[in-house]
Amino acid sequence: MERRPIYLVLTTYFPTPSSWRCAYVYDQVQAIRRARPNWRIVVLNLDSPKDYVYEGVTVWGGFHRIAFSGSAFFPRHYYTCNGRSLVACLSEHGVDCADIRVIHAHLPTNAALTLTVRKAFPNAVILAQHHHVWYFAANGLFRTFKASIGYRFQRWAAEAADAHISISNAVTETLLNFPKATHYRDWPPMCAAMKTLRLLRPARPKSVYLLHNGVDTRLFSPPAAKKPCETFTIGCVANFISLKGHLILLKALAALGEQARAWRLRLIGSGPTQEACRRFIAGGGVKCAVSFESEVTHDQLPNFYRTLDLFVLPSRFEAFGCVFTEAWACGVPFIAGAGQGMDDLIPESERDIWLCDPSDPTDLAKKILHVYHNRPSQHLSSPIDIDVLIPRFLDWLEKRWPFVIPPDTKR
Repeated sequence: MERRPIYLVLTTYFPTPSSWRCAYVYDQVQAIRRARPNWRIVVLNLDSPKDYVYEGVTVWGGFHRIAFSGSAFFPRHYYTCNGRSLVACLSEHGVDCADIRVIHAHLPTNAALTLTVRKAFPNAVILAQHHHVWYFAANGLFRTFKASIGYRFQRWAAEAADAHISISNAVTETLLNFPKATHYRDWPPMCAAMKTLRLLRPARPKSVYLLHNGVDTRLFSPPAAKKPCETFTIGCVANFISLKGHLILLKALAALGEQARAWRLRLIGSGPTQEACRRFIAGGGVKCAVSFESEVTHDQLPNFYRTLDLFVLPSRFEAFGCVFTEAWACGVPFIAGAGQGMDDLIPESERDIWLCDPSDPTDLAKKILHVYHNRPSQHLSSPIDIDVLIPRFLDWLEKRWPFVIPPDTKR
């Protein structure tokens, strides 16, 4: 096999033949491939028991995670043992770790696997990508003691990584300030973690790069010609969990009463709060037609978005939210919760239109009604095309670490 510098994607977030979830990581890998066709891109899914192929991408599996009692009290030993297991897994796949120039770990915990055995990767830049806010908490007996030990280790790993990749400014702010002050301090788990760890200092990362989750605009694009529809249709794609705010959306529609009778609401997703949503609708407050629909594959989502007039997800703790930008790329405006990842993309002049108080159904109802009556255009302040964002990121990577990819293999 040709020996080329390896760009290793280390993840537990990747679609499988039975589940398309985390397709945004797949999109990122494909964008890296398109931007740098001469690189050797290797994907290792730490949760997969075996190798598989997903939509043209070969994904390695077979990593054996070593578990032992007391790991919460001895995290460095736990991660070191599993770091050695990772090296063994790569060796079984014929990889010389000296050939690895970039380790792009999705989640800081996955980066920690390589940081504890860093000598095994002498030529690698180690990147930790954050897909949600960074915090550490533990439950049960010795909660404070365990959390303190775990946080100190994760802080060491955060400072040992060469760089962090953040998907929004809110995530960056939390990474830099937790546990003293964070963007998501009203989120109960975050509040509890901050209280537990309040005496410890924040991490001091070497570098943080802001990389919004991009959209594959070849797949997500507006229809050639959108047919006018008499039924105003609102859509939402999200797991039915409390922080996503489905009940807030339903209460907003209930507050509109007869004004929304001719409308339609389409909900895609599954989860524990769906039954509570069904009971709320059965109570008779929501006048519009509501449909609960099965999840669809990633490549079928554009057709769903194109049927909508408005996408609404009043999530309270959303680090970014690919569904917003996917809908927008399909020509559909969105309403999101203020103080979340979408703050990065909505211009100041349009914040009162597109960002709602995610805890206030009345505020959301007013914003939906405004969009219905006025049909304003929605603008974004930053690019979302993944084939723009990823090349910029790779250029930054090569400029900061020129040795990463030798000149003869860059293109």
